[in-house]
Amino acid sequence: MMLLKNIISNSAPSFVGTLTENRHVERILAYMQLNNSWLSEFDSVIFSFNGTENICEYFIEEYSKQYKNKPILLYSENLGHTFGTLDNDRKIFEYAQDHKEIEYIWKFSADVLANSTIFDIDIDESCSFFYVNNIGYAAFDKYSQDELIQAIQDQTYFYPQTNHYIYKNNLDLWIPSKDQISTLKEKYDQAKQANENVNPWDVLSGEEAFLPEGEGCACEAYLAQTILANNCKKQQLLSKDILLRLTNLIQEHLIYDGSHKNLLYTELGGLCHYHLMNGMAVQV
Repeated sequence: MMLLKNIISNSAPSFVGTLTENRHVERILAYMQLNNSWLSEFDSVIFSFNGTENICEYFIEEYSKQYKNKPILLYSENLGHTFGTLDNDRKIFEYAQDHKEIEYIWKFSADVLANSTIFDIDIDESCSFFYVNNIGYAAFDKYSQDELIQAIQDQTYFYPQTNHYIYKNNLDLWIPSKDQISTLKEKYDQAKQANENVNPWDVLSGEEAFLPEGEGCACEAYLAQTILANNCKKQQLLSKDILLRLTNLIQEHLIYDGSHKNLLYTELGGLCHYHLMNGMAVQV
């Protein structure tokens, strides 16, 4: 076991987001300011953005004025919420493939916060993927609370959150690829002609979506499939006590959204998907 602070020098933090207006620049810069207590320890930061190119470039200019580490922009057109997110993650993987001096990628959504105690997280260096599961109230359709906690701990329940995770830069492939993302978006756009309110996971699943049978087109499903396809040894980061508090909270408040918006993991570096900025964060 070792602490995350021991891999700072050979790690690259990365953030994904969509920027189309100046207010998006201001919002993400505000998040970066709140993250600066730990982010400043890295020499460079990757920003995998889509949206309006000159707005994304403006963000990089403003970030460079305010912070000492080097911002690296990976830009692409906006493919929409699901496909744009998949593409942003893919770009980070491909950048890392070309920069093997980076041994660990720390991936975050642009609205994720942490504090400097994130460096005190203990990891198993024999693992290649470090994560928190996406867990919502729907999980209790299949599991009791005790069964769910056990399944998370023994990793038979594996549906990793895409808002924050770390992986070793030794993966051979990323699912979906750039071509697969284009195919998925084309199929989805065709389905929307019949019903413009349909979700990608409602109309694309299994082999048609480059996933196992029964899995719908969702970012978490592709991340899970990527890790499994690369035969990665995995470490789930939440202790049993945190899982108990978390599942109690999910059951009590009927929280179906498994991305855990505005839930703060005190014992996990203050990690928080702080989606509602200036709103309340609930400690877990």
